Amino acid sequence: MEIKKRSLLQIVAEILQSLMSSPIRKTHVSFKCNLDSRTVSKYIIMMEQNGLIEKLPRNEWYFKITPKGVNYLDQFQSFISLLDNDEIKLMQYNQQISI
Repeated sequence: MEIKKRSLLQIVAEILQSLMSSPIRKTHVSFKCNLDSRTVSKYIIMMEQNGLIEKLPRNEWYFKITPKGVNYLDQFQSFISLLDNDEIKLMQYNQQISI
């Protein structure tokens, strides 16, 4: 079984996706994204500094996605779908050649 490591961009997108439905605590981000607490803390600091997420004003234990974070997630998903489409085309092309 091959284990693929996720890139920084993928992990950021997963964290943002976990915050799309409602604000959640860091612990819940950790569970949803399958990351340890220290790693999540590092990502949250970086994402907060870059304006992708923010703490709730009334409860600083909860984080929510910002409009900039939603834009990042949309752009990331568009990029991934573009790559997926190119990968499918390449696989189809390779199948035609091998016939």
